[in-house]
Amino acid sequence: MFKPVRENYALGWQIERLKHRRLKQQHTGEIFGFQSCLARFPKDNACIIILSNLEQTSIHDIIDSLTDILFEEK
Repeated sequence: MFKPVRENYALGWQIERLKHRRLKQQHTGEIFGFQSCLARFPKDNACIIILSNLEQTSIHDIIDSLTDILFEEK
């Protein structure tokens, strides 16, 4: 019942290891008519912030594409 578990969520932040072991810390939010996403790459001293007022926009796809461009990954 009280076994430690390794999760990818820490105090509101989603923590993820990307290609080549790159660390991404991400927090998203949304409310009617608005979405936001902040992705931090602490070891690379980089940050991507998306603010959108379009509900149909996939901000996660945009963050992923910008991450690939930023770090020149395919």
